[in-house]
Amino acid sequence: MLETLRALILDFQETPMETGVPRRCSLKAIPGKAAVCIGVRRSGKSTYLFQIIRRLLENQVSRHNILYLNFFDDRLHGLQQDGLG
Repeated sequence: MLETLRALILDFQETPMETGVPRRCSLKAIPGKAAVCIGVRRSGKSTYLFQIIRRLLENQVSRHNILYLNFFDDRLHGLQQDGLG
């Protein structure tokens, strides 16, 4: 599973992101806390996340310091809760 996670991370770092139409909403970051964006299926959550990532990249944050994992990826089908550590 570790090799699968490595492959997913490298895929993200090398793949161009589709950022769609910019939205007029924002997430307020709270230091030390995770930001969560929830919504119905196909409502634009991932696209919005990619827009946030694009802004980070434009503000000189290295892509190597940004982690994106899509847990719906078929390669993670066998991942169990106790394997997340």
